[in-house]
Amino acid sequence: MLDDITPKRANIDDDPRLKADYTEWGKSRAEFNQLLREGDSATVARKWQRGYFQGHAVDGDAPFHVNKRRLKPVE
Repeated sequence: MLDDITPKRANIDDDPRLKADYTEWGKSRAEFNQLLREGDSATVARKWQRGYFQGHAVDGDAPFHVNKRRLKPVE
């Protein structure tokens, strides 16, 4: 699967939905960090958001998510 992927650089402005999701994620991240700086007890207890690590997207859960890949070693 990974051998079939060809990376491509693109402008985020060309994908309005992706840009909106990224902007929303950025706002959420900034708010979380602000609450950490203020010492909000619930936020401090969470330590970090983990959403991206657990496959949670702004608009819901990712249908297929893997957080660790165990690839064969390079020969």
